[in-house]
Amino acid sequence: MLLPLALAGASVGCQNADFAERRLAMRDESLRWTADVWAKSEESRPEQLQTALAYIPANEERHAEALDWDAREARRLLRDDVDRWQQRQPLYWKEVGRILWGRPDEIERNAIIMLY
Repeated sequence: MLLPLALAGASVGCQNADFAERRLAMRDESLRWTADVWAKSEESRPEQLQTALAYIPANEERHAEALDWDAREARRLLRDDVDRWQQRQPLYWKEVGRILWGRPDEIERNAIIMLY
């Protein structure tokens, strides 16, 4: 009865060793593949740098145009806000009068809310 169990245990040990060897071989192959990819990537760096440098002038021109447009648009939006605020002054005063009219005891609290 112990003999079959001993043979089974011995064969499991061999299988584990084979499995471990295969796993080590796979790990070694993966590391080599990764190293090759990195090496090829590093070899292409000067080429990639030259390509990137070629795009810089066009990119800078585009950014300068965008900045100019952004500044004009910001100026226009600010002007529109100021114009709208000035045009609506009569409505604002009317609303202030409505809120404060007939409630002198609440003037201080409402004024604080409206002004701050």
